[in-house]
Amino acid sequence: MFTSAYLGVNLLDNLSFKTNLGMNLTSTREGLYAGSQTNFRNGAQPLARYIAGNSVGLNLENILNYNFNVNKHSFVLTGVHSVLTNHFESSTAEGANQLINSQLYYGLANANSQVSIGASLKESALISYTGRLLYNYNDKYLMTLTARTDGASQLSEGNKWAFFPSASLAWRVSQEDFLKDNGTISDLKVRVSYGIAGNSAVEPYSTQSVLNRVPFAWDESAAIGYTYAPRIGNSDLKWETSTTTNFGVDFGLLNNRITGTVDVFTTTTKDLLLERLLPLSSGALSTIENVGETENKGIELGLNAIAVDKKNFKWNVGVNWFKVNEKIVRLATASNDVANGWFIGETTQSYYDYEKLGIWQSNEVDAAKAFGQNVGDIKVKDQNGDGKIDATNDRVILGSGRPSWIGNLNNDIKFHNFDLNLQLFARWGQMVRYAFTGVYDPQANENSLIHNYWTPENPSNDFPRPNASKSQSATLYYSSLFYKDGSFFKLRGATLGYTLPKSLVSKINASNIRVYISGRNLWTYSKIEDYDPERGGNFTNPMTKVFVGGVNVDF
Repeated sequence: MFTSAYLGVNLLDNLSFKTNLGMNLTSTREGLYAGSQTNFRNGAQPLARYIAGNSVGLNLENILNYNFNVNKHSFVLTGVHSVLTNHFESSTAEGANQLINSQLYYGLANANSQVSIGASLKESALISYTGRLLYNYNDKYLMTLTARTDGASQLSEGNKWAFFPSASLAWRVSQEDFLKDNGTISDLKVRVSYGIAGNSAVEPYSTQSVLNRVPFAWDESAAIGYTYAPRIGNSDLKWETSTTTNFGVDFGLLNNRITGTVDVFTTTTKDLLLERLLPLSSGALSTIENVGETENKGIELGLNAIAVDKKNFKWNVGVNWFKVNEKIVRLATASNDVANGWFIGETTQSYYDYEKLGIWQSNEVDAAKAFGQNVGDIKVKDQNGDGKIDATNDRVILGSGRPSWIGNLNNDIKFHNFDLNLQLFARWGQMVRYAFTGVYDPQANENSLIHNYWTPENPSNDFPRPNASKSQSATLYYSSLFYKDGSFFKLRGATLGYTLPKSLVSKINASNIRVYISGRNLWTYSKIEDYDPERGGNFTNPMTKVFVGGVNVDF
């Protein structure tokens, strides 16, 4: 249930106060009973489980706003106090060998084996104070100054609070006398901004190491032990901060028939909050850390145009193009963190592995043997040319999950009573780890998926030869099969509609009737056959084609 309320009061002519209150309430209840002969239990004792949980999310904002004018000077002062809290609790009960199936999970108290109970609580809070000044001189010169401080409960003692200032300046050049009556340039604004933003999005209690209960058998009797959870706490967690400098231009041409924006920006993010894998010698698997610093430099272009503006034919075009160069500048360790896939000078999502050249062919018997392999095995590149392949010297950065650029083209066309919308989208220059190659079966059993295996009659460079012996060379460098060029161009959406003539709809006392059909993810071009790479390589949750038809009727 989502609830919201507000109260607004005009304290003076130019002074107002407003309170916004929002509350989200969630209740969850789940019961499971699996009998002995179900697929889930497969002959084992029946299992009963009951889970109940509820959560409360509260968002409170208090806003004080004051505005005044002095001649051509306009001022707006705003103060904001906000509180965001989340509370989630749950309880679980489970037991096996409940003898009466008809009781389902309601008879869980009758279970006499593997009985366990559990309860959990998760709370977090964010408190913010913000002050802002908007200044406008004669609608030509604009300035915004903002000061914000935030406190997050998930972070460590002494690091919960941080200060985030920002400032922006703008000059509406088109309001100057030398451009005011220009027939070509109808609008022109130049702007620059600088600001710091923060991120505290980590799970509550990430600063703490949680104990897990471990059952033991000791001298034929049960004993209880405890160990740390696989992810240990970090008592030094602090805010992740991003500093951005942006230079932009907004323009309009030919009485704003053509409008557009250009933004060039640089963002430096320090103390990134990421989960870091730990060496096995630590006794744990991972921890949340402020791991280092990244730099993003990019450009964003936007263009909208009224291509055709006739009585019975209108065509509007919108184009957006976005490019960002991301790189890691610094890590918590002095060098690259190979275990987590983080490399200085590369993106935060880099693929580091052996470079697959193809498959050893029939005329490369001796060359394959020199690397301890056979014809039909996966061939990877010897990066340093020392005649052997090893993990330290022969793995390289193959690519990145970050695209080189992203583009979007939107068309709105109206011809007489017909309307058509086309959305084209492209993400280019990215690499994906394609999950479908993970189902490759070296034995090529009868019920395996179809792959382009190497055989003497089919000298493929895609998949190594079938090998029922499961020899080591058959699966050597198996991970190099995963990486694919994930660039794609697609028709993301299309809608075709027809509005019935007024003379026809008036006969049923309607003011407007429109019939339409629309589709999503209709067509995709990529180098991966029969797959839409927008999902990033996984196929457990694929992009689906969706078709919708409908009628809109207004009375």
